[in-house]
Amino acid sequence: MASFNIDSRSADPSLHFRTLHVMVVDDTPMHRKMIIRALKAIEGTKRSNLIIHIHEGTDGSDAIEMVAQSNSPTAKHKYDVIFIDYDMVNINGAVAIKSVREKHGYLGRIFAVTANESEAEHMKLKEAGATSIFIKPLRIEQLKLLIDDL
Repeated sequence: MASFNIDSRSADPSLHFRTLHVMVVDDTPMHRKMIIRALKAIEGTKRSNLIIHIHEGTDGSDAIEMVAQSNSPTAKHKYDVIFIDYDMVNINGAVAIKSVREKHGYLGRIFAVTANESEAEHMKLKEAGATSIFIKPLRIEQLKLLIDDL
């Protein structure tokens, strides 16, 4: 006997669903999982009208490559929002943000996430083109407000 998981939200024809493609880039798997878990919690609420597709990267070069691929004529999606860590190996968040903004023309929101409260680091991220900067760990309430605002 087959088993089907039916989302109870789909039973209400008055709900209009929105699909978001979210990139989460951090070189620490636990930090990526925390953001992903929070995003999935938002998506999973009965009142949510969101379907969130999450795409993961482990460093700034992944972010640059993923945005570049999303710009190709055969791309299946564009990223609505990017969450990116600052302190990563290879290419840090500020360098990646600057590249996706300037070289790849990314106009969406980029939320920089850092464990550091340094004003100098925050300035680098802002100058690179970060929309907002958040101190880890992000809370579900913070993410809900950010996603609701998209």
